[in-house]
Amino acid sequence: LHPQIDNHENITPSKNTKITSFIENEPKEVFKSKDDDAPIIKLYELHQNVKNTITKFGEFSIDKDDTDSKSQELFQKPPVLIENNNIYVGSWNQNNLKHGYGCIYFPDGGFFEGIFKNDLMNGKGRLINHSGDMYEGDFLDGKANGIGKYISGEGITYIGSWKNDKQHGMRKAHWL
Repeated sequence: LHPQIDNHENITPSKNTKITSFIENEPKEVFKSKDDDAPIIKLYELHQNVKNTITKFGEFSIDKDDTDSKSQELFQKPPVLIENNNIYVGSWNQNNLKHGYGCIYFPDGGFFEGIFKNDLMNGKGRLINHSGDMYEGDFLDGKANGIGKYISGEGITYIGSWKNDKQHGMRKAHWL
C-alpha cells in the first residue's frame, strides 16, 4: 500500500509535488524524490475521530523551541517514511535523528506532534490514536512519563502522573 524506504532516507519535493484531496484514507500531500524512479511519499489522512478530537479540544499549544536543541544545529527535510510505515515531518539533528519539534502521521490515521530528542518523543507532546483517544503531556524516551492528561473517545478523563506509559501516583479521574 505504501512504499518501504530505509529509515531516514532523504526525500525532497520535486516539480511533481502536488496536493490531493482530503478523501478518507487517501494521501493529502504527495512528495516525489529527486530520482524520478524513487517511491512517492504520501502523508496519511487523519482519521475522522482524530479530526473530531482536535476540533473538540483545539490545536495543541506548544513552544516549538522548547527543547535543549538550541546548542545543536537542526535542519528540516520533507516527509520521511520511518519505522512501521509512519511518516515523520519535522526537525533533524546532525546525526540524522528526529530532534526538536516534529509530527508523526500513522497509517491508521493517528497523529503525534511534539518534541523529539535523539529520535524519541521527549518533552511535551500530544498523541491522538485513530479512535480519538488523546494523551497530552510529558514524554520521556518515547513513553508517557511525568504529568499528562488522557481523554478517551468516550470522554473518560485521567489527569495525573505517568511512568513508562502507565498511570502512576497521584491522579484525578472522571468517568461518564
